[in-house]
Amino acid sequence: MEMNVLPEHQSSNGNMIYSYHATENPCCPQKNDLGSKSGKITCPLPEDIELVQKKALIDTFPVIVKILEEVQFIAMRFRKQDEGEEICSEWKFAAAVIDRLCLVAFTLFAIICTFTVLMSAPNFIEAVSKDFV
Repeated sequence: MEMNVLPEHQSSNGNMIYSYHATENPCCPQKNDLGSKSGKITCPLPEDIELVQKKALIDTFPVIVKILEEVQFIAMRFRKQDEGEEICSEWKFAAAVIDRLCLVAFTLFAIICTFTVLMSAPNFIEAVSKDFV
């Protein structure tokens, strides 16, 4: 049995899509009652079959190499994408920490400034003490 690798068509992203078709050897059918009765059917020797199979394997080897290269390219792209997402998440965390620190600093600054402005006003302490007495 032989494996034929045929390029079917090109996908939208430019990669070739391959399909595998298994075919039987037409020279040596599995069961042939007519051939044994009607005459000679010449079948290749086992060495010839091995030679044909090796040639088919050598012919399909470049296709397998191309497929392997494409798989490696896709794996590399996924690794780079994962690294980029990891770096992005680290920057988001750093931004969240800085944002929180800025919020705390602004709140403290606003409270201190408000308290300073109120204390520097003339007669503020007297006005507050009159309301409570």
